[in-house]
Amino acid sequence: MKLPLIIFSFLAFFAANTQAQEDAGQHPIDKKMEECIQKDGSTSAMNMCMDKARADWDKEMNRVYNALMKKLPAKEQAALKASQKAWLTHRDLEIKNIDNVYAYIYDKSGGGTMYSLIQNDAVTQIIKARTLQLSGLLTDIEQFVEGKGQ
Repeated sequence: MKLPLIIFSFLAFFAANTQAQEDAGQHPIDKKMEECIQKDGSTSAMNMCMDKARADWDKEMNRVYNALMKKLPAKEQAALKASQKAWLTHRDLEIKNIDNVYAYIYDKSGGGTMYSLIQNDAVTQIIKARTLQLSGLLTDIEQFVEGKGQ
């Protein structure tokens, strides 16, 4: 009885989250993932689409980080480098935590393939959030220091 409610909740959350992203102007990585999922709605295909999106977010994060490093003076580069190193440690611990929690949920709920989707999304969101945070810093430098946004 709990499983259908959980599935419905996940799908409702995913639909609401997708709609909110569309309203705010969906990022190309998210759009590409959504299009991939639309082609094949099986759990394994959805996980492959999500894995690709996570890899794309990681690649984008590295691109933005490197662009940001090029725009900062040495003192601020050192601070960003230290921050990113600490964030990578946090990311790894958080992924381990997410894996442990969803393994526990899976075991206690009697299993189900949807947990892999929720787990996959949770990990992707960590990387996406950092990417968007760094991207915001880069945009602020370009706008307020370089005058590109005026």
